[in-house]
Amino acid sequence: TKKILDVLGYSDLFSIMMCPDDVKVGKPNPEGALKIIDKLGMKKEECLYIGDNNADFYTGNNAGIDVVIVSWGPRKFKDDVKPKAFVKSYKELEDFILNAK
Repeated sequence: TKKILDVLGYSDLFSIMMCPDDVKVGKPNPEGALKIIDKLGMKKEECLYIGDNNADFYTGNNAGIDVVIVSWGPRKFKDDVKPKAFVKSYKELEDFILNAK
């Protein structure tokens, strides 16, 4: 993940990165999300898990975090995937975050 972000020039936008090698159990286990929350010194209620697939929804949900799913791309979502919002564009995502309370 870090190598990809370095190549794209986005690494500086992230203060913490959590990769599969950083956890004992991967998604949908919430270990990675909870580690990030802890490292940031935040509360779950202050966080938003943004994902693009079923495993991301289950990870955020299992961690007790509100989830927003970006629905662009060729994805099929299971019937029980019920995030706080499905967004269809970067603009919708931005609007959701800026208007979240």
